[in-house]
Amino acid sequence: MANHFGKILSLFIFFITIHISWSATYYVSTTGVDGVGYGTAVGTPYRTLAYLFSNKNLNAGDVVNVAAGTYTEKTITVGSDDEGFTLQGAALSSGVPTTIFDSDQTSYWLRLSNTAHDNITIKNILVKDYITHSSTTLTYGGAGLFVTAGAKGNQVVSCIFDNCDTRNTYGHSGGAIYANDGITVTDCTFRNCYAEKNGGAVAIVGASSVMNNSSIVRCKFYSNTNNGSYNGIALYYATDNAYPSSPETLSIVNCLFNANGGLSSGSGTVYTQRGRVLMTNCTVTNNTGSVTGGLYSTSNGNMIVSNTIIYNNNFTLASSGKADIYAENSTSSITLTNCLYTSSTSINSINTQTNCITGNPSFVLSGDNPYSLQTTSIGVNAGTSVDAPVDDLLSNPRIGLPDIGAYESTSTPAALPIELLSLSGSCTGAMVQLNWTTATEKDNAYFSIFKSNRDGEMSMVGSVQGAMNSNTMQSYEFRDYDRANNEEWIYYELYQTDIDGNTELVKSIVVAACTSQESFHVVKHGDYLSVSIQDHHNIPVQVILYNTIGQQVFEKTITPDASSFSITLPLPTMISGSVVIVQLSSSQDALNTKIAF
Repeated sequence: MANHFGKILSLFIFFITIHISWSATYYVSTTGVDGVGYGTAVGTPYRTLAYLFSNKNLNAGDVVNVAAGTYTEKTITVGSDDEGFTLQGAALSSGVPTTIFDSDQTSYWLRLSNTAHDNITIKNILVKDYITHSSTTLTYGGAGLFVTAGAKGNQVVSCIFDNCDTRNTYGHSGGAIYANDGITVTDCTFRNCYAEKNGGAVAIVGASSVMNNSSIVRCKFYSNTNNGSYNGIALYYATDNAYPSSPETLSIVNCLFNANGGLSSGSGTVYTQRGRVLMTNCTVTNNTGSVTGGLYSTSNGNMIVSNTIIYNNNFTLASSGKADIYAENSTSSITLTNCLYTSSTSINSINTQTNCITGNPSFVLSGDNPYSLQTTSIGVNAGTSVDAPVDDLLSNPRIGLPDIGAYESTSTPAALPIELLSLSGSCTGAMVQLNWTTATEKDNAYFSIFKSNRDGEMSMVGSVQGAMNSNTMQSYEFRDYDRANNEEWIYYELYQTDIDGNTELVKSIVVAACTSQESFHVVKHGDYLSVSIQDHHNIPVQVILYNTIGQQVFEKTITPDASSFSITLPLPTMISGSVVIVQLSSSQDALNTKIAF
């Protein structure tokens, strides 16, 4: 019996030993040696990854630890039958990898070029200055990482790709990463990358009729670009199946796309064709492209976008294009749910739009996360919880109704000293009139009105005194006579300031700009002003003159007795300086202009 038990125990130990042998750990360091007897202990590491991949067969569960330091190794190819292992750098320092691969800018970094290269994880590595230049046709892109078709389940985690560049005579895609099959990218940053063709930072391009799904989660894309003749300024996604019945999917969650593209870039910071993109809780802002700097869908491409900010993007193609969102044709679609974008003129064809808002998202624009939201933002608690992630770009939990965008506000908005009932705007002639009402006010000194110019910069255009303390409804109005905007829409913000000087954003509004022809025209002749008034028969017009220090020096009400009417007014002797400010207003139009003399 004892002998029988001993045989069983020996067999058990044998299987345990075999199991343990399946998982191995290898070490690479800048001070290591490539040779027999090295690589399996932290004190005797290999010098290069290339030697490791050439001499060891890596299997599921194996780990390759690359010590902190800067490596110049390039043109690395994983062993033909290696799979399932983890290639990881040293611990991050303040979120930044301390294991750095910095090339001399003559070639690519790493390739998973075999269909057996499945379930490989690459983490905690900074890859920079890898540039693939060639005068012959390449079969792949990706100056940082290339993944071949059929290689499944590969992941990139907590890596930074900086200044990775894919270009050659024929042009190729994916400045940092080019994947011919599904890939998962998490907590990574892509900056200053370039592709001669599609996907300035990342290109995921199906090379067979079946491609695995991909996901990009909690990633940041800054200052990436591509050639102006192609698409996907930062990210390009296309399957190989022209009419997929069950389209492959790219999920983009909690990502920031900022300042990608430029005057000579292609179109669409995020671009898709022949596939489906699910974009949730992302922020896409300040990007520039030819047709659009925002989201672009074409040729059987389908974007389903929720809880996402697409704001203040730009397009450079004067004849057509939209700043934020562009669906190119009848076979492409972009569906928005609980999204925030600049205005109705910054988008084109949308199949479905539900609970979306327009206006300024009120980014904090300071600190380490400038594109997080102010607590008074219109995007706070404005998202939908359906399919929303449980955390945000910083891994902060999303509580209750999620905020729109990549960041969740971490503090509870303070109660304003006023309770706003309504804010509306309308245009009469060339005058925009804002009206608002309050239910209650406490220590409310005054309101300030700010307006956006063509470059998106805000400036104050006026103020209105508050009621101080009130428990009854108060009504206010403000008239903007500045005709210099000349946009299809005008964006305003209403602020409130209390008696202690504390200022808070109350609400924002977009008003369709005035489109009527000029009713008033003023020119100077000697010591007189010639005022022409059109289409104001029997309609009173008020004329007010101010000097350069804002003092009113003249006021007169004119009632034209004809549809086309002119009058000459003498310049007052009280005017000081070299400019007179002329303000004309009626119930139908307004003019505010400066006259030099």
